[in-house]
Amino acid sequence: MGLFSRRSDPEGFYTGDAPASVPGMDGAAPSAYQSQPATASPAPVDPGYGSAGPNYPPPTSPVSGYRAPPPPTPAQRPPMVFQQVVRTATPRRSRMGGWIVFAIVLAVLIPVGFTVYHAFTGLKDAVGQPSDPPAAAVGKLGVPVTVPYRYAELKVTVKSAVAQPVDGWSSGERVPDPKLVVGVTVTRTDTDTGKTSVMAWDWHFQPAEGPAVEGELITSYQPELESTPIGTGQSISGLITFDTGADAGTLTVNDPYTGDHPAARWDIVGSVPKVVTGTVGRPATGQIAGPGFTVTPAKPQWLKAGDDRLRDTPKSGSVLRMELAVTGLRNEYAGQVEATDLWFTPRGGKPIQATYPGGLSDATVLVSISDTKPTKLIVGFDVKKTPGVLELREAAGRTVIRWAIA
Repeated sequence: MGLFSRRSDPEGFYTGDAPASVPGMDGAAPSAYQSQPATASPAPVDPGYGSAGPNYPPPTSPVSGYRAPPPPTPAQRPPMVFQQVVRTATPRRSRMGGWIVFAIVLAVLIPVGFTVYHAFTGLKDAVGQPSDPPAAAVGKLGVPVTVPYRYAELKVTVKSAVAQPVDGWSSGERVPDPKLVVGVTVTRTDTDTGKTSVMAWDWHFQPAEGPAVEGELITSYQPELESTPIGTGQSISGLITFDTGADAGTLTVNDPYTGDHPAARWDIVGSVPKVVTGTVGRPATGQIAGPGFTVTPAKPQWLKAGDDRLRDTPKSGSVLRMELAVTGLRNEYAGQVEATDLWFTPRGGKPIQATYPGGLSDATVLVSISDTKPTKLIVGFDVKKTPGVLELREAAGRTVIRWAIA
Protein backbone atom coordinates (compact mmCIF):
# COMPACT_ATOMS: atom_id res chain seq x y z
CA MET A 1 0.00 0.00 0.00
CA GLY A 2 0.99 3.58 -0.01
CA LEU A 3 1.45 6.39 2.44
CA PHE A 4 -2.11 6.12 3.85
CA SER A 5 -2.29 2.28 4.20
CA ARG A 6 -3.61 0.82 7.47
CA ARG A 7 -2.54 -2.54 9.02
CA SER A 8 -4.23 -5.02 11.40
CA ASP A 9 -2.98 -8.22 13.04
CA PRO A 10 -4.83 -11.59 12.65
CA GLU A 11 -6.90 -10.90 15.73
CA GLY A 12 -8.10 -7.61 14.30
CA PHE A 13 -6.02 -5.18 16.39
CA TYR A 14 -4.66 -2.12 14.64
CA THR A 15 -0.90 -2.33 14.44
CA GLY A 16 -0.23 1.09 12.92
CA ASP A 17 0.79 2.34 9.58
CA ALA A 18 4.19 1.83 8.14
CA PRO A 19 6.23 5.01 8.50
CA ALA A 20 6.43 6.72 5.15
CA SER A 21 10.01 7.72 5.78
CA VAL A 22 11.21 4.13 6.42
CA PRO A 23 11.79 2.27 3.17
CA GLY A 24 10.95 -1.41 2.96
CA MET A 25 8.40 -1.34 5.83
CA ASP A 26 5.23 -0.91 3.76
CA GLY A 27 3.15 -4.05 3.55
CA ALA A 28 4.35 -5.60 6.81
CA ALA A 29 3.84 -4.72 10.44
CA PRO A 30 6.85 -2.85 11.74
CA SER A 31 8.93 -4.59 14.32
CA ALA A 32 8.08 -1.80 16.76
CA TYR A 33 4.58 -3.30 17.07
CA GLN A 34 5.51 -6.96 17.67
CA SER A 35 4.76 -8.35 21.10
CA GLN A 36 7.43 -9.07 23.72
CA PRO A 37 7.15 -10.69 27.11
CA ALA A 38 6.33 -8.24 29.90
CA THR A 39 8.89 -7.57 32.61
CA ALA A 40 8.93 -5.60 35.85
CA SER A 41 9.40 -1.88 35.43
CA PRO A 42 12.66 -0.68 36.98
CA ALA A 43 13.08 2.93 38.12
CA PRO A 44 13.93 5.19 35.21
CA VAL A 45 17.49 6.43 34.97
CA ASP A 46 18.13 10.07 34.08
CA PRO A 47 20.57 9.98 31.16
CA GLY A 48 23.43 12.38 30.97
CA TYR A 49 23.68 15.12 28.39
CA GLY A 50 24.17 13.70 24.91
CA SER A 51 23.45 10.07 25.90
CA ALA A 52 20.90 7.87 24.26
CA GLY A 53 17.31 7.95 25.46
CA PRO A 54 16.28 5.77 28.41
CA ASN A 55 15.16 2.14 27.79
CA TYR A 56 11.72 2.03 29.37
CA PRO A 57 10.07 -1.48 29.35
CA PRO A 58 6.43 -1.52 28.41
CA PRO A 59 3.81 -1.70 31.14
CA THR A 60 1.67 -4.80 31.75
CA SER A 61 -1.03 -5.04 29.11
CA PRO A 62 -4.31 -3.76 30.55
CA VAL A 63 -6.31 -5.43 27.74
CA SER A 64 -6.73 -9.16 27.34
CA GLY A 65 -5.02 -10.41 24.23
CA TYR A 66 -3.03 -7.20 23.79
CA ARG A 67 0.55 -7.76 22.74
CA ALA A 68 2.81 -4.87 23.74
CA PRO A 69 5.38 -3.80 21.20
CA PRO A 70 9.06 -4.38 21.99
CA PRO A 71 11.33 -1.45 22.95
CA PRO A 72 12.52 0.57 19.99
CA THR A 73 15.91 -0.09 18.52
CA PRO A 74 18.55 2.68 18.88
CA ALA A 75 17.92 3.75 15.30
CA GLN A 76 14.21 4.16 16.04
CA ARG A 77 14.58 6.13 19.29
CA PRO A 78 13.76 9.85 19.02
CA PRO A 79 16.35 12.35 20.22
CA MET A 80 14.57 12.86 23.57
CA VAL A 81 17.53 14.28 25.50
CA PHE A 82 18.36 16.74 22.74
CA GLN A 83 14.75 17.88 22.65
CA GLN A 84 14.77 18.35 26.42
CA VAL A 85 17.94 20.39 26.23
CA VAL A 86 16.53 22.49 23.42
CA ARG A 87 13.27 23.03 25.29
CA THR A 88 15.18 24.01 28.42
CA ALA A 89 17.71 26.28 26.80
CA THR A 90 15.50 28.02 24.27
CA PRO A 91 13.50 30.14 26.79
CA ARG A 92 16.74 31.35 28.39
CA ARG A 93 18.16 32.38 25.06
CA SER A 94 14.84 33.99 24.20
CA ARG A 95 14.77 36.03 27.41
CA MET A 96 18.38 37.13 26.96
CA GLY A 97 17.76 38.01 23.35
CA GLY A 98 14.66 39.94 24.36
CA TRP A 99 16.65 42.10 26.81
CA ILE A 100 19.30 42.76 24.16
CA VAL A 101 16.65 43.84 21.65
CA PHE A 102 14.99 46.04 24.33
CA ALA A 103 18.30 47.75 25.14
CA ILE A 104 18.99 48.45 21.47
CA VAL A 105 15.50 49.86 20.91
CA LEU A 106 15.80 52.04 24.04
CA ALA A 107 19.20 53.37 22.94
CA VAL A 108 17.69 54.37 19.61
CA LEU A 109 14.46 55.85 20.98
CA ILE A 110 16.02 58.12 23.64
CA PRO A 111 17.97 60.41 21.24
CA VAL A 112 15.09 60.26 18.78
CA GLY A 113 12.74 61.36 21.57
CA PHE A 114 14.95 64.31 22.49
CA THR A 115 15.18 65.32 18.85
CA VAL A 116 11.41 65.20 18.46
CA TYR A 117 10.93 67.16 21.71
CA HIS A 118 13.26 69.98 20.65
CA ALA A 119 11.72 70.06 17.20
CA PHE A 120 8.25 70.25 18.76
CA THR A 121 9.16 73.03 21.20
CA GLY A 122 10.86 74.97 18.43
CA LEU A 123 7.75 74.57 16.29
CA LYS A 124 5.59 75.62 19.22
CA ASP A 125 7.56 78.84 19.67
CA ALA A 126 7.43 79.46 15.94
CA VAL A 127 3.63 79.10 15.66
CA GLY A 128 2.05 82.45 15.06
CA GLN A 129 5.36 84.20 14.40
CA PRO A 130 5.22 86.68 11.55
CA SER A 131 7.56 86.01 8.66
CA ASP A 132 9.00 89.53 9.09
CA PRO A 133 9.41 90.52 12.77
CA PRO A 134 8.21 94.01 13.71
CA ALA A 135 10.72 96.82 13.79
CA ALA A 136 12.35 97.32 17.18
CA ALA A 137 11.00 100.15 19.30
CA VAL A 138 13.55 102.86 20.03
CA GLY A 139 13.81 104.01 23.64
CA LYS A 140 15.64 106.71 25.55
CA LEU A 141 17.11 106.68 29.01
CA GLY A 142 14.40 107.52 31.55
CA VAL A 143 11.53 107.46 29.01
CA PRO A 144 8.97 104.56 28.96
CA VAL A 145 8.61 102.68 25.67
CA THR A 146 6.05 100.06 24.60
CA VAL A 147 7.66 96.67 23.93
CA PRO A 148 5.97 93.52 22.48
CA TYR A 149 7.44 90.58 24.36
CA ARG A 150 6.39 86.90 24.58
CA TYR A 151 2.86 87.63 23.32
CA ALA A 152 2.49 90.36 25.96
CA GLU A 153 2.78 94.14 25.89
CA LEU A 154 5.22 95.79 28.28
CA LYS A 155 6.06 99.35 29.21
CA VAL A 156 9.82 99.40 29.77
CA THR A 157 11.85 102.23 31.30
CA VAL A 158 15.65 102.08 31.35
CA LYS A 159 16.46 104.30 34.32
CA SER A 160 20.23 104.08 34.64
CA ALA A 161 23.40 102.59 33.23
CA VAL A 162 26.59 102.46 35.29
CA ALA A 163 30.00 101.28 34.08
CA GLN A 164 31.32 99.64 37.25
CA PRO A 165 35.11 99.13 37.48
CA VAL A 166 34.66 96.09 39.76
CA ASP A 167 32.22 93.31 40.55
CA GLY A 168 29.51 93.78 43.16
CA TRP A 169 30.36 94.16 46.85
CA SER A 170 28.95 90.79 47.89
CA SER A 171 31.16 88.91 45.41
CA GLY A 172 34.30 89.56 47.47
CA GLU A 173 36.30 89.43 44.23
CA ARG A 174 39.84 90.69 44.88
CA VAL A 175 40.64 91.09 41.18
CA PRO A 176 38.90 93.97 39.35
CA ASP A 177 36.12 92.58 37.15
CA PRO A 178 34.33 95.44 35.35
CA LYS A 179 30.57 95.25 34.72
CA LEU A 180 27.89 97.31 33.00
CA VAL A 181 24.91 97.57 35.36
CA VAL A 182 21.54 98.71 33.95
CA GLY A 183 18.52 99.59 36.07
CA VAL A 184 15.07 98.99 34.52
CA THR A 185 11.36 99.04 35.41
CA VAL A 186 8.88 96.83 33.54
CA THR A 187 5.07 97.13 33.65
CA ARG A 188 2.59 94.74 31.99
CA THR A 189 0.01 96.75 30.02
CA ASP A 190 -1.95 94.25 27.87
CA THR A 191 -5.23 92.67 29.03
CA ASP A 192 -4.38 89.00 28.54
CA THR A 193 -5.16 86.80 31.54
CA GLY A 194 -1.84 84.92 31.43
CA LYS A 195 1.42 85.91 33.10
CA THR A 196 4.81 86.67 31.58
CA SER A 197 8.34 86.36 32.96
CA VAL A 198 11.01 88.81 31.82
CA MET A 199 14.23 86.82 31.57
CA ALA A 200 17.73 88.27 32.08
CA TRP A 201 19.13 86.31 29.11
CA ASP A 202 16.73 88.06 26.74
CA TRP A 203 18.64 91.32 27.38
CA HIS A 204 21.75 91.95 25.30
CA PHE A 205 24.42 94.64 25.13
CA GLN A 206 26.45 95.28 22.01
CA PRO A 207 29.51 97.45 22.81
CA ALA A 208 30.80 99.94 20.28
CA GLU A 209 33.78 97.59 20.05
CA GLY A 210 33.94 93.92 20.94
CA PRO A 211 31.47 91.03 21.15
CA ALA A 212 27.88 91.27 22.37
CA VAL A 213 27.06 89.94 25.83
CA GLU A 214 23.77 88.87 27.42
CA GLY A 215 22.42 89.65 30.86
CA GLU A 216 23.87 87.57 33.70
CA LEU A 217 21.46 85.16 35.32
CA ILE A 218 23.23 85.45 38.70
CA THR A 219 24.79 88.74 39.75
CA SER A 220 26.34 90.35 42.81
CA TYR A 221 24.62 93.65 42.02
CA GLN A 222 21.38 93.92 43.93
CA PRO A 223 18.48 94.13 43.63
CA GLU A 224 18.57 92.16 40.39
CA LEU A 225 15.67 92.15 37.95
CA GLU A 226 13.81 89.01 38.98
CA SER A 227 11.95 86.75 36.57
CA THR A 228 8.79 86.71 38.69
CA PRO A 229 5.76 86.22 36.38
CA ILE A 230 3.71 89.41 36.08
CA GLY A 231 0.11 89.91 35.05
CA THR A 232 -1.77 92.92 33.72
CA GLY A 233 -0.94 96.08 35.66
CA GLN A 234 1.91 94.50 37.62
CA SER A 235 5.47 95.90 37.66
CA ILE A 236 8.98 94.74 38.50
CA SER A 237 12.20 96.75 38.93
CA GLY A 238 15.83 95.76 39.28
CA LEU A 239 19.32 95.61 37.85
CA ILE A 240 20.64 93.73 34.82
CA THR A 241 24.38 93.06 34.82
CA PHE A 242 26.57 92.57 31.75
CA ASP A 243 30.08 91.13 31.93
CA THR A 244 31.89 93.82 29.97
CA GLY A 245 34.27 96.69 30.55
CA ALA A 246 32.63 98.78 27.82
CA ASP A 247 30.64 101.84 28.85
CA ALA A 248 28.96 102.65 25.50
CA GLY A 249 26.91 100.61 23.04
CA THR A 250 23.39 99.39 22.23
CA LEU A 251 21.09 97.72 24.73
CA THR A 252 18.32 95.45 23.39
CA VAL A 253 15.59 93.26 24.78
CA ASN A 254 14.95 90.37 22.40
CA ASP A 255 11.68 88.50 21.93
CA PRO A 256 12.19 84.72 21.67
CA TYR A 257 8.74 84.39 20.05
CA THR A 258 9.91 86.34 16.99
CA GLY A 259 13.11 84.41 16.43
CA ASP A 260 15.01 86.28 19.16
CA HIS A 261 14.85 89.52 17.21
CA PRO A 262 15.21 92.81 19.14
CA ALA A 263 11.85 94.11 20.33
CA ALA A 264 13.35 97.40 21.59
CA ARG A 265 16.73 99.07 21.72
CA TRP A 266 18.46 101.89 23.57
CA ASP A 267 21.74 103.70 22.91
CA ILE A 268 23.63 103.52 26.19
CA VAL A 269 26.51 105.52 27.64
CA GLY A 270 27.26 104.29 31.14
CA SER A 271 28.05 106.75 33.89
CA VAL A 272 31.19 106.32 36.00
CA PRO A 273 30.57 105.76 39.73
CA LYS A 274 32.37 108.06 42.13
CA VAL A 275 33.79 107.82 45.61
CA VAL A 276 31.16 109.00 48.09
CA THR A 277 32.20 111.49 50.76
CA GLY A 278 30.26 110.84 53.93
CA THR A 279 29.68 112.81 57.11
CA VAL A 280 30.30 111.47 60.59
CA GLY A 281 26.98 110.70 62.27
CA ARG A 282 25.05 110.34 58.99
CA PRO A 283 24.41 107.23 56.86
CA ALA A 284 26.20 106.97 53.51
CA THR A 285 25.81 104.52 50.64
CA GLY A 286 28.59 103.82 48.17
CA GLN A 287 28.36 103.88 44.37
CA ILE A 288 31.40 101.82 43.42
CA ALA A 289 30.62 98.07 43.71
CA GLY A 290 26.99 98.96 44.49
CA PRO A 291 26.98 97.97 48.20
CA GLY A 292 23.49 97.13 49.45
CA PHE A 293 23.92 98.85 52.82
CA THR A 294 24.58 102.17 54.53
CA VAL A 295 27.44 102.99 56.90
CA THR A 296 27.06 105.50 59.74
CA PRO A 297 30.26 106.24 61.70
CA ALA A 298 29.93 107.52 65.24
CA LYS A 299 32.15 110.27 66.64
CA PRO A 300 35.79 109.10 66.66
CA GLN A 301 37.43 108.33 70.01
CA TRP A 302 41.14 108.71 70.77
CA LEU A 303 42.16 106.35 73.56
CA LYS A 304 45.37 106.81 75.54
CA ALA A 305 47.46 104.21 77.28
CA GLY A 306 45.77 102.90 80.42
CA ASP A 307 42.21 103.08 79.04
CA ASP A 308 40.11 100.07 80.11
CA ARG A 309 39.00 99.51 76.50
CA LEU A 310 42.56 98.84 75.36
CA ARG A 311 43.83 95.30 75.13
CA ASP A 312 47.45 96.34 75.48
CA THR A 313 49.66 99.42 75.47
CA PRO A 314 49.65 101.08 72.00
CA LYS A 315 53.03 101.53 70.36
CA SER A 316 52.13 105.02 69.10
CA GLY A 317 50.80 106.10 72.50
CA SER A 318 47.13 106.20 71.35
CA VAL A 319 44.45 104.24 69.48
CA LEU A 320 41.77 105.64 67.18
CA ARG A 321 38.55 103.80 68.05
CA MET A 322 35.81 103.90 65.39
CA GLU A 323 32.31 102.56 65.90
CA LEU A 324 30.21 102.18 62.74
CA ALA A 325 26.59 101.12 62.26
CA VAL A 326 26.07 98.98 59.13
CA THR A 327 22.45 98.71 57.93
CA GLY A 328 21.09 96.73 54.98
CA LEU A 329 18.95 98.49 52.39
CA ARG A 330 16.69 95.44 51.97
CA ASN A 331 15.78 92.32 53.88
CA GLU A 332 18.16 90.15 51.89
CA TYR A 333 21.78 89.15 52.03
CA ALA A 334 24.13 91.98 51.00
CA GLY A 335 27.51 90.53 51.90
CA GLN A 336 29.89 91.25 54.76
CA VAL A 337 31.92 94.18 56.02
CA GLU A 338 35.20 93.14 57.65
CA ALA A 339 37.48 95.14 59.91
CA THR A 340 40.18 94.91 57.23
CA ASP A 341 37.89 96.78 54.78
CA LEU A 342 38.56 100.00 56.75
CA TRP A 343 41.64 102.18 56.32
CA PHE A 344 42.86 105.35 58.04
CA THR A 345 45.30 107.77 56.45
CA PRO A 346 46.74 110.34 58.90
CA ARG A 347 47.52 113.76 57.51
CA GLY A 348 50.93 113.58 55.85
CA GLY A 349 51.19 109.83 56.51
CA LYS A 350 50.52 106.49 54.79
CA PRO A 351 47.31 104.48 54.83
CA ILE A 352 46.93 102.08 57.76
CA GLN A 353 44.68 99.04 57.48
CA ALA A 354 42.58 98.11 60.46
CA THR A 355 43.42 94.75 61.98
CA TYR A 356 41.68 92.63 64.55
CA PRO A 357 41.70 93.32 67.43
CA GLY A 358 43.47 96.57 66.65
CA GLY A 359 44.52 97.08 70.25
CA LEU A 360 40.89 97.05 71.48
CA SER A 361 39.21 94.65 73.89
CA ASP A 362 35.79 95.11 72.23
CA ALA A 363 36.81 95.03 68.56
CA THR A 364 34.67 93.30 65.89
CA VAL A 365 36.05 90.96 63.24
CA LEU A 366 33.20 91.47 60.76
CA VAL A 367 29.47 91.98 60.37
CA SER A 368 27.12 90.16 58.00
CA ILE A 369 24.28 92.14 56.39
CA SER A 370 21.01 90.31 55.83
CA ASP A 371 18.26 92.75 56.91
CA THR A 372 17.53 96.40 57.65
CA LYS A 373 18.57 96.25 61.30
CA PRO A 374 21.81 98.13 62.13
CA THR A 375 24.81 96.03 63.16
CA LYS A 376 27.75 97.51 65.06
CA LEU A 377 31.30 97.24 63.74
CA ILE A 378 34.15 98.42 66.02
CA VAL A 379 37.72 98.84 64.77
CA GLY A 380 40.90 100.39 66.11
CA PHE A 381 44.04 101.97 64.62
CA ASP A 382 47.28 102.16 66.58
CA VAL A 383 48.25 105.66 65.45
CA LYS A 384 49.33 108.94 66.98
CA LYS A 385 46.43 111.37 67.40
CA THR A 386 46.31 113.16 64.06
CA PRO A 387 43.48 114.32 61.78
CA GLY A 388 43.05 112.21 58.68
CA VAL A 389 40.67 110.31 56.40
CA LEU A 390 38.79 107.09 57.15
CA GLU A 391 37.99 104.93 54.09
CA LEU A 392 35.78 101.94 53.31
CA ARG A 393 37.34 99.89 50.51
CA GLU A 394 35.93 97.01 48.49
CA ALA A 395 37.75 93.68 48.07
CA ALA A 396 39.78 94.75 45.01
CA GLY A 397 41.07 97.83 46.86
CA ARG A 398 38.86 100.61 45.46
CA THR A 399 37.74 103.30 47.91
CA VAL A 400 33.94 103.32 48.17
CA ILE A 401 33.20 105.85 50.97
CA ARG A 402 35.50 108.25 52.87
CA TRP A 403 35.03 110.42 55.97
CA ALA A 404 37.13 113.23 57.41
CA ILE A 405 38.30 112.42 60.94
CA ALA A 406 39.38 115.20 63.30
